[in-house]
Amino acid sequence: MLSQVQRYLKTYAQNGGALSRAALHRLDGLWQHAETLVATQQGATSAELAVVAYKEYLAATATLARNEWTQFSETEMAIGLALMVLVALVQVYLVCRADVWGAPLVRCVL
Repeated sequence: MLSQVQRYLKTYAQNGGALSRAALHRLDGLWQHAETLVATQQGATSAELAVVAYKEYLAATATLARNEWTQFSETEMAIGLALMVLVALVQVYLVCRADVWGAPLVRCVL
């Protein structure tokens, strides 16, 4: 799973993803550190250090993903909200004006 995260980030960045080079470089450093700890593992302490290094890599990756991919435009959100309210009003209007078999569907005061 860890290598899948690393492959995904590399592929995303190579295909024009908007990830900063500095952040990717930092993640590469964390990945290499964890891989080095695994390669030179010589006991339980070394294994624990490798687990901690991988956790640090995943935490940094999650932070990067949140910072890069969860950005909101307040203007676009306001436009979306206004559009939603407009559509709801049109729906209410149409329901109130609906005529089913010669009788109003709903009695509305508009």
